[in-house]
Amino acid sequence: MNESINLAPLTTLGVFVLGILFTPLMRKWDSYLSSLKNKKVLYTELSDCRLYLKSIAIEHFKLLYTLETQVDINENISQIPVPIVNKFDLDFLKDFYKECLVLLSIDERHLVRGIPEELINIKTMSSNFLHDITEDHYYNLRAVRNILWGACSLYCNINDLLNGRYNRSETLDSIDSTKVALLEFGFSYEQMETAKAFKSILTEEQRNSLNASQNFFMQ
Repeated sequence: MNESINLAPLTTLGVFVLGILFTPLMRKWDSYLSSLKNKKVLYTELSDCRLYLKSIAIEHFKLLYTLETQVDINENISQIPVPIVNKFDLDFLKDFYKECLVLLSIDERHLVRGIPEELINIKTMSSNFLHDITEDHYYNLRAVRNILWGACSLYCNINDLLNGRYNRSETLDSIDSTKVALLEFGFSYEQMETAKAFKSILTEEQRNSLNASQNFFMQ
């Protein structure tokens, strides 16, 4: 009479071996799912940031347009509201950026890391502009353009990131990105020309040279 074989030890051993083999894989999978979740949250916050920048750009373009079109024969301007740039909450970067690094390319990480500094710079330029108006009673249109260019440039970069096409070596310069953004916001080339949105103390050759050198050092 044949004795039945006890498979329990073999089954236990098999489960133990499979556990050793698959536990690291399951941990990696859990880490991937967690990173994917955090990336979605990060992108949601970046989408809010994009709307924030759009609002800044539109308000400052309207200010430029008004300043250029409502000047009387004595070059006086009636009282007009000045846009106020509120601080944007940057805590989302601390909370979610590091948790989804593995899902971002080198270019994307470089962009996201630089967003806080660019937003602070835009806020600082706005505060300085408001100070000039309220304390010194004068305004500098170049300051308004700088705020507009900064907001549009960062808007375009974040927009490319959210649409999966951001490439650091192919980013537009500040003036070209402003044209792209303003067209997207519904403004015409004629309105841009009237507002003198692209007036610069630099020549086109100087801007191209500056942009080329920036691309060189960024690569």
